Amino acid sequence: SWVAAGGAVVSVQNASITNGSTTTSAVFSDVPGSSLTLPTRTGGQAFLSACFMFNNSAANANIKLGIFHGGSLQEVQTLRCYDAFNEHAVSVTATQPLDGSLVKLQYAVNGGITAMVINAATNTSSFQSFEVS
Repeated sequence: SWVAAGGAVVSVQNASITNGSTTTSAVFSDVPGSSLTLPTRTGGQAFLSACFMFNNSAANANIKLGIFHGGSLQEVQTLRCYDAFNEHAVSVTATQPLDGSLVKLQYAVNGGITAMVINAATNTSSFQSFEVS
């Protein structure tokens, strides 16, 4: 962390997303490597930002990416993939008080389809927390 002009304390965290992790579940589950623990700073806020690349095993996939924070899954974006075996991007953002809580990503896909996270040299997936107090 560092102190910005005016005295604000600023810090950034980046998750280590696991390349090739998959889900076949319609029920939300944790994205491997996506957990971050926020600092505790009175009056502070975190801006949470996820940008993901997915590959899907079949056409007409509904891949869902959500941010779990404040004790529950809250913001969710659904990506509709009309074709199979191509890379598709989806992003989701949220804010959360700097209360020392755990934040993480969760994903799901409609039944019978596999969704795979891509986090390689060319196509990357990321989850960051930008923290200010």
